[in-house]
Amino acid sequence: MKEIRKPKFMQAAAVKRGHGIFGEICIAIALFIVGSMAGGIIQVPAMMFNMLGNNEYIKMITSGQPDINKMMQLISDMPEWMTIVTLISELLIIVIVCLYCRFVEKRKLNTLGFKKKGAVLNYLKGMFFALVIFSVAYLICIVTKSITFEGITQNIPVVYIAGYFIGYMIQGMAEEVLCRGYLFVSLTRRYHVINSAIFSAIFFAMLHGMNVGVDGFAIFNLFLYGLFAALLFADCENIWIVGAFHSVWNFVQGNLYGISVSGNKITSSIFTSTAADGGATVINGGTFGMEGGFAITIVLLIAIAVVGKHLESKGKLIEKSEQPSQNEIEFEELKKEMESQMGMSDDDIFGNPNGYDKNRDVKDIFSSNPNSGNAGSNAAFTKQENSNQYQKANVEEEQKEKKSEKTGFDSNYFGS
Repeated sequence: MKEIRKPKFMQAAAVKRGHGIFGEICIAIALFIVGSMAGGIIQVPAMMFNMLGNNEYIKMITSGQPDINKMMQLISDMPEWMTIVTLISELLIIVIVCLYCRFVEKRKLNTLGFKKKGAVLNYLKGMFFALVIFSVAYLICIVTKSITFEGITQNIPVVYIAGYFIGYMIQGMAEEVLCRGYLFVSLTRRYHVINSAIFSAIFFAMLHGMNVGVDGFAIFNLFLYGLFAALLFADCENIWIVGAFHSVWNFVQGNLYGISVSGNKITSSIFTSTAADGGATVINGGTFGMEGGFAITIVLLIAIAVVGKHLESKGKLIEKSEQPSQNEIEFEELKKEMESQMGMSDDDIFGNPNGYDKNRDVKDIFSSNPNSGNAGSNAAFTKQENSNQYQKANVEEEQKEKKSEKTGFDSNYFGS
């Protein structure tokens, strides 16, 4: 059976022993909750500012007779700028996940997919791919007449659209850092990459399970999106491309085409679209938005197939038996650490003129033999020890040759 070869950043994360599925999901939920609560640092002051500017709310407070139902209605009818503030506040989820991985699990941030090389280019690629793929789904809806394109919106609210763009750049990356950078990568420490992609996609779908208008079809499409994002992440080996894809995916459907984003109605958009009712909701997704319709199902299945084909063309699809073992991963990590600390190259540590076997060090390093506790030092001094033996053997051989030459000369001399 085919499997995806673990990229180097996943192998680096695997050096630290992971938890089981239940444990990793519980940690991901905890990180989401803590990050969301931390986001209150941004949300609460903005909400209070908005409430204090509402005359109805002020009257209830000053009269000493607050109406709980009216207060809840005021909170639910927050202005659009509060939605933007909520999106921006998800920056704290990124911060919490990074802090947890860095200081609790002692993992470097590159194990989350934060790769410096080509970051800008990959981000731009992700933005472009999202625009094209979602536009294809939108075109399917137009052709099937499940959505009607009404034209350019009059009096486009440029400030709000710019605010949404910034907000979605943060919100999209936050969900990818949590679901792909942390959960997906963490699961690969114990499980195969494809299985980990499936588990993380299920978590991603369930994360949106309480959204307005969600149903079984929407959950299935969210699962497909999570699976696609995980495969794209494994293929491109960086978080930038999937973070950008997620962000622009949301921005395009909400603020370009004017369609609900996972059940959240967006009023500030460049274009105006009208979704048909009745049987057309199977294609356009109804109140949940296009993510709950068959048009998105089609483009996501095609996208998954394309990424899978690309993985195969790059030789990243392998037999499961070819996947590096945990000991091999730990050995490579230890070797790099020794090289950096001692200033030695691979040949310095493992080189041997007598055909020294590197595999013997793997057994020595990871065995439970109490006499091999200083495995790093043994590996480092092996070259010197073998070199001494080699020199000693050469000296003995030269002495034998001299003795043989002398004996032959004396025999001929006395024989004459």
